[in-house]
Amino acid sequence: MTSQDMKRANLVNTNLRQAKLFGADLGEAKLYGAELQKANLHGVNLQKASLWAANLQAASLFQANLQEASLNDTNLQFADLREANLHKTTFLRANLSGANLRDTNVTQQQLDEACGNKNTILPTSLTVKTCS
Repeated sequence: MTSQDMKRANLVNTNLRQAKLFGADLGEAKLYGAELQKANLHGVNLQKASLWAANLQAASLFQANLQEASLNDTNLQFADLREANLHKTTFLRANLSGANLRDTNVTQQQLDEACGNKNTILPTSLTVKTCS
């Protein structure tokens, strides 16, 4: 398995802080509890990946494919999700405070499961409740 092809990899609780995984294929990977703070995941395929309780604080997910990924209980504070594919992605109890979701296909229904703050950047007309 190369760094570019990690499809279905088991990376549960793995420390990937500041990892540079630009363009990698992590489709269907298990990343429960993974530490991905400030990781470069630009253009990464995370389709159907399980990122429950992962820490993606300040990670770059620019143009990433997160279609059908599970981001439940995930820390996405200050994450860059611009132009990411978020079709059918779940955000139950995800923290989007300060995250940038500009130019994504996120829906209000998805955002209703998450929380954010006044610094969360959303597509026009969408809202997110404030994290407590």
